[in-house]
Amino acid sequence: MGLRGVRLFLRHLDLFKTQLRAILRASLKGKVRVMIPMVSSVGEVLAARRLLDQARAELSAEGVVFKEDLELGIMVEIPSTAIMLDAFLPHVDFVSIGTNDLIQYTLAVDRINENVTHLYDPYHPAVVRLLDSVVRAAHAKGKWVGVCGEMTSDPRAVPLLIGLGVDAMSISPRMFLRVKQTIRGLKHESMKRLVAKAITCSESDEIRRLLEQNP
Repeated sequence: MGLRGVRLFLRHLDLFKTQLRAILRASLKGKVRVMIPMVSSVGEVLAARRLLDQARAELSAEGVVFKEDLELGIMVEIPSTAIMLDAFLPHVDFVSIGTNDLIQYTLAVDRINENVTHLYDPYHPAVVRLLDSVVRAAHAKGKWVGVCGEMTSDPRAVPLLIGLGVDAMSISPRMFLRVKQTIRGLKHESMKRLVAKAITCSESDEIRRLLEQNP
C-alpha cells in the first residue's frame, strides 16, 4: 500500500517519461513490453498511455528508431482492478497477476506483520475465485494473462494456476526445474476439472485436499 507503482510514476512525469523513452529505444534489441504496477483506476492507464505516446512522438522527432508495436499491460494486484478488469481491458494488451499483493490486499493481511502472517493464504476460496475471474475476463477479450509472485514457484499451487488457464508464469530461478517437472506431469483437462471444483469450495483446506488428491 502507499505511494508506489504508477502512483509514484504519475507524480514524477519527467522520470516516468525518461524510463518509457529508454524502453522504446531498447525495443530494437528484443521483445520488450511495458507493464504498469499498482494500477487502481482506468485513468492511471490512460495517463500512462498518453505519456507513452508523448515519448514516441519525441523520439520520432529526434530521428530515433524504435518498434511502434510496443505492448502495454498492467499488474492486477489490487482487488478493485481485478473486480472491474473488463473496464481496463480495452486499454491494455495484456495483464499480469501479482499474487503476493493481490492475496494480502484481498485478505487484509500484512505479510510482514507476524501477528497476522498465518492468515496469508493463497488457497483461500476468495483468492481462487478472484484469480479465476481475472483469467476468464482477460481471455474473453483475447488478452494473455501472466502470473508472478510466490504462487508460481510453489509446486503445490502450480496445478491450480495451470487449471485456471494462465498463459505465462514468472518463476524464481532456484525453483524453475522443479516447477517445470511438475508442469510436465500435469494434464490440462484434469486441472480444469480440479479448478471447477475448487471455485465451489468454502474453505482453504478443501482446496488443499483437492490439490493433494491430484495424481
